[in-house]
Amino acid sequence: MTFINPKTAHIAADSNTNNIHIRPLRLLLLSSAGMFLDGYSLTIIAFAIILIDTYFHLSASGSALIIGSVIVGSIIGAVFIGKLGDLFGRKSVYIANMAMFIVFGLLSAFSVNFLMLFLSRLVLGVAIGADYPISNSYIAEMAPEKLRGRYLAFAGLSFSIGSVFSSLIAASLFPLGINAWRFMLGIGVIPAVIVMILRVSF
Repeated sequence: MTFINPKTAHIAADSNTNNIHIRPLRLLLLSSAGMFLDGYSLTIIAFAIILIDTYFHLSASGSALIIGSVIVGSIIGAVFIGKLGDLFGRKSVYIANMAMFIVFGLLSAFSVNFLMLFLSRLVLGVAIGADYPISNSYIAEMAPEKLRGRYLAFAGLSFSIGSVFSSLIAASLFPLGINAWRFMLGIGVIPAVIVMILRVSF
């Protein structure tokens, strides 16, 4: 039989109540940060391709492949990688997809030819697509019932904020010249590293 000290019972109760509210809020911020990065990465290429076309002397079809690669990858990630969360645990995939984002975000920024850029953006898209089902299912399961709709709406809004942010970043980097596309693609890695560290400790 377990005895509860009445002098400390209220402390334990307060602690549990705080955890109930704080943990979903942290999850919301981490998942929304992932959606923010997804919005940034999908949109920034629309600006970067202007410089990439000149840098790699791309044809119209080559430009289309670079732009479409991340979208195709996101479809693959959403359909197939999301299911891995049921097999290996959602937290594992929650962290792994951000690691993929970092690695292939860097590779895309340092690409030396068309093929390297295409493949790195394709796999980056897989990471982006995987983030949708994992992040949204996490929010749906852990958010307080009364706040669940608001949390999911905020996560969706974060995607749009990331898209707007990408235009601001692109506008500020264009004056750097033809190599500015590398900074446009690579700058998203900085917040991704922070998000991954926080996800590991979640």
